[in-house]
Amino acid sequence: MSSKERARPKFELANLDEISEIMILHPDLDQLLNLIVDKTCKLMQVERCSLMLVNTKEKVLKVKVARGIDEKISGKFQVKIGEDISGWIARTGRPLLVKNIEKDPRFTGRNGERFFTKSLLSVPLKINDKLIGVLNVNNKASGDIFTSEDLQLLCAISNQMAIAIENHRLYLKLTAFNRNLEEEIRQLNGKRYRAEEHLMRAQKLAVIGEMGAEVAHELNSPLTTIFSLTQFILKNMDEISPTVRDYLSRIEKESHRCQTILRNLLNFSRNGERKIVGTNVNDLIEETLPLVEHQFSGDNIAIERNLDPDVPGIMADREQLKQVFINLTLNAAQAMPAGGTITISTSVTNGCWSPGKGESHDAQPRAEGNRETLVEIRFKDTGCGIAKKNLAKLFDPFFTTKAQGTGLGLAVSRTIVRKHRGRIEVVSKLRFGTTFTVKLPVIGLKPLIAQIKNLRLYR
Repeated sequence: MSSKERARPKFELANLDEISEIMILHPDLDQLLNLIVDKTCKLMQVERCSLMLVNTKEKVLKVKVARGIDEKISGKFQVKIGEDISGWIARTGRPLLVKNIEKDPRFTGRNGERFFTKSLLSVPLKINDKLIGVLNVNNKASGDIFTSEDLQLLCAISNQMAIAIENHRLYLKLTAFNRNLEEEIRQLNGKRYRAEEHLMRAQKLAVIGEMGAEVAHELNSPLTTIFSLTQFILKNMDEISPTVRDYLSRIEKESHRCQTILRNLLNFSRNGERKIVGTNVNDLIEETLPLVEHQFSGDNIAIERNLDPDVPGIMADREQLKQVFINLTLNAAQAMPAGGTITISTSVTNGCWSPGKGESHDAQPRAEGNRETLVEIRFKDTGCGIAKKNLAKLFDPFFTTKAQGTGLGLAVSRTIVRKHRGRIEVVSKLRFGTTFTVKLPVIGLKPLIAQIKNLRLYR
């Protein structure tokens, strides 16, 4: 054995180790495969090498990386599974040493002029016995015919190349998994944050309710006294200077406003039995409007009615719903200081959500809960609209964008609607107006009996 032959195993082992190191250091698959093919050419001492990968959809082998082949040819070259030598390897999954391609019936003769040594090695790339490609080498630099030792060496290289491809696939899968996990964690953290925020808000509202009820009771008596005495003075004392009369009028007006705030605060926080009766929302709207129309009669505001005559009756506390309708009508009027139109409409629809769990400002029905027949009451204005950033806070107690607003009207309205197993939703666009929609369920007989027996309007 010559010294060259004795040195070959060490040379091969060193190069195989180098290929293993390359696999660790290069996560990019294309770059990795190019480096391995270069090392294969060096280790096998060949001028031509091609890596072909299986396209399972088209059932063909396509060249992924090649050396010694024109890129214009290699980029378009493909072989059907079962055809030519590479296709035979793909079909059988067996390595092949061809000493003379001209005598091998599997060789089709395409590009035969490039095989000046007439000898070829072709081995499969497998992952868990599944073929993913074929590795070919030919044109040995020495001009010699390939040997069985050459075939074993190429099989070792192909195994490493298959491992590199599988590792990259697992790397991509793990990376995608990590991305999905990070996104899920982000969403869970967001949900937790919203839940904590909702809990803090609920706790704050509970404290506000308790404190508000106590404060309202304490302040209501002296305010009533101030309001009554001011009215008495204005009506019964003629000899009052214009300035004093103006001051008294302001006291009367502001006292009345304070009483309204306290009344809303009490409505928001108090407990009370429901006075449930059969109610037609169209009739209730007609009863409500005369109570508020005079407040904006000279403000160039028109009210249009679009009431569905076939809307079914509901079971409700009429006075409480009347308060909701008053609040929403006045809210619409106040959004149109230059005048406009309030359109009040009713209709029947089917809803599918869990009622009473909260309201949305996007007017989208929830895809959960039981489907029910609903009565919808819409209050649409042509006013200035509501900024998007304010929509989520719109029903918070004491939140208002009006100079003279109390911030309790919508909070009280939402509380009343919730306790009627309903929802209140709002859609708004700046400069185009706002629509509030109240959705109330049409309750059947059995749920009605249970509701009358067991439920309270304010819990």
